[in-house]
Amino acid sequence: MSAVVKIEPRELDSFSGYTDETEAGSGATNSSFAPMVKFSNDHRYVLRDGTELPHDKKYIVAEIRRCVVKWPADREQPPEKEFLPLGARWPDLAARNEATPKDEWVVGPDGVPKGPYEAERQVLLLEEKTMTPYLFVTQTGGGAKAVSDLARQTEMTQNIYCKPVIPVVTLKTAMWSPRFKKLRPDFHVERHVLLSGDAKPVLQEVERPSLQEELKDKIEY
Repeated sequence: MSAVVKIEPRELDSFSGYTDETEAGSGATNSSFAPMVKFSNDHRYVLRDGTELPHDKKYIVAEIRRCVVKWPADREQPPEKEFLPLGARWPDLAARNEATPKDEWVVGPDGVPKGPYEAERQVLLLEEKTMTPYLFVTQTGGGAKAVSDLARQTEMTQNIYCKPVIPVVTLKTAMWSPRFKKLRPDFHVERHVLLSGDAKPVLQEVERPSLQEELKDKIEY
């Protein structure tokens, strides 16, 4: 079972299948409609313009994606992104960077040159009440931990429920480095919902299975 549930496009009406792509291949990407969210150095979830997403709102996790990013020497140019299929292992980025000519290396945040390849994780979030989309993007270790924990917890929950449930989360923080008092992002799972229906999919609340159902066994007293 996959770690997360991907909500596939459904032919609901004239909105489904809308695209700005041209035959030449240019145009918007699948997630370009969603404003990018980053976890800032002062431990906030912020948009590009600095707007902070509130911690008390709930977000449906619609999708998790992984990709390899290749940064150009000119940071004004967009990076190349290679998305990994579900279940695919990460390539050896250390070896890939080492094999890259030094004139293609980039300057890191610490001012030290580094290889251009980097692992990126993305989480597509839908604000629960308005369905406003946001795309959380991270290339940090703390961000990787947050996304990995969310994916593994969702996979375990799907196995318990025996249904492709998806989590509803709030945006929290967790300790990452006690020594430097550094926090990391944390997707706190509030509950799980199920996307169901063929013609008009709806979100259904899901009740937690009984202990007997979780253990898949009958408890004798």
